[in-house]
Amino acid sequence: MNRIHKKLISFIFFILINTVLFSQNLISLDSCIFYAENHFPILKNDVLNNKISDLQIKNLSANFLPEVYFEAKASYQSQTIDLDINTEGMPANFNLEFPVPPLDQYAMTLNISQTIYDGGLIKYSKIAESRKLKLKNLNNDISFYKIKKQLNNIYFGILILQKTEEQINGSLSELQEKYTALKSALKNGVISPENLDLLSVNILKTKQKLSEIQENINNGYIALSILTGKSYTSENKLKVPINIELIYEINRPETEIFNIQNELSDINIKLINSKKMPKLGVFAAGGYGNPGLTLIKDEWSPYFIIGAKLRWNVWDRNQSSKEKQILNIKKNAVNNQKDAFNQSVDIQAKQIVSEIKKYEKLLKYDNEITALQDKICKTTGYKLQNGTANSVDYISALNAKEQANIQYEIHKLKVLKYKYEYFIVTGNK
Repeated sequence: MNRIHKKLISFIFFILINTVLFSQNLISLDSCIFYAENHFPILKNDVLNNKISDLQIKNLSANFLPEVYFEAKASYQSQTIDLDINTEGMPANFNLEFPVPPLDQYAMTLNISQTIYDGGLIKYSKIAESRKLKLKNLNNDISFYKIKKQLNNIYFGILILQKTEEQINGSLSELQEKYTALKSALKNGVISPENLDLLSVNILKTKQKLSEIQENINNGYIALSILTGKSYTSENKLKVPINIELIYEINRPETEIFNIQNELSDINIKLINSKKMPKLGVFAAGGYGNPGLTLIKDEWSPYFIIGAKLRWNVWDRNQSSKEKQILNIKKNAVNNQKDAFNQSVDIQAKQIVSEIKKYEKLLKYDNEITALQDKICKTTGYKLQNGTANSVDYISALNAKEQANIQYEIHKLKVLKYKYEYFIVTGNK
C-alpha cells in the first residue's frame, strides 16, 4: 500500500474520530500525527517529486516517438569527382564528356527516424525512474519519523502534567478545607496558631507548584501547535489514548528502502542487458540540393531516401560483466545494512517492552499504596483537628498521598506512552 492510500485511509479514520472529539473540544494523538504529517514541510516535497518523475517518464516515452529534424548545409571542397577516361582508339568524331560536380555544394533535408526495437531500454528506464521516486518519498517519511517520536513525548508529557495538576488541585482543596476547619479548632484552643500558619505556607507552596505546572503545560501546547500547525491551548483537553496490544512487525520506511534499492540493482542489470541488445529503427529523408543524389550533375534537384538500420554492440570489453558484479556487491551491502537496521529496531523494541513491564509491575502496587496513603492522611487529619497531631504530620501525610496518586497516574500513562512508542519504533503508527 503506497503512502497516498495510507493517507486516504488515515484521513477517513481521522474524520470519523474527530467528528466526536471536536464537539467535546478534545485532542487525540492520532489527530496530532495526522495534522503534523500534513504540516511537515519536507513531506510537501512528495508532490514536487511526483511532478518531476512524471516529466522524466514523459521524456523517456518520447524516445519512442518519431524524431524529426531539418538540416541545411553549405560546403566548399578543394576538388570533386574527375572521370578521366582514356579515349585512345576511339573515332575522331567521338566526343565523350562527363559533367563535373561543383566545388560549392548545398543541401537541405528533412529527416525522420523511428525506433522500432530498443531491447527494453526505455521500458526498464521508466521502471527505474518510478523506483527512484519511491525512494525519494520514503526518505521524506524517514524525516517525519523523528517528528512522530517528538509528538508522542510531548503529547504524553502534557497528559502527565495535567494528571499531576489534577492531583495537586485535589491536595489544595483538602488543604483549604482543613484550613477552614482548623480556624474553629484554634478558636476553641484545641490547636496552636503555628499549625494554621504551616497550613497557610503549604497552601501558598501548592499554588506556586500549580503555577509552574500550568506554565509547563502551556509550553507543551505551544510545541504541539508548532508541530501540527494548529492553535492549541490549555482549553483543549488531550484524550488519553486507548490501551493497545503489542504486535511485533517491522513496517518502517527504511525496510522498504532497502528492498527498493535491491530492486533497483536488478533493474539496472536488466538495463545493462538492454544496452547490449540490437537496436532496430527505420528512417526517411527528403531533400533538395546541388548536387542531388546524382553527384556528377551540377544542378539543383529533389531527392528522398528511405531505409532501416540495425545497431548491435557485440563486444564491450567485458564492461557489462563488471558493472553487474558491482551491482551484485552493492546488493550484498544493502542486505547487510537491512540486517543491521532490523537488529537495531529489535533492540529498541525489546528495551521498550522492558520499560512497559517495569511500569506494569509498579502499577500492581500502586492501588494498595494509594489506598493506604489515603487512609493515613484521613487519620492524621482527624488527629490534627483533635489536637493529637500537628500540621507537620498532616502535611507530610498529605504530600505522601499526593505523590502516591501522582505516581499511579504517571505509571498508567508511561505504560501507554511506551506502547505507542513501540508502534512508532516498529513503524506501525
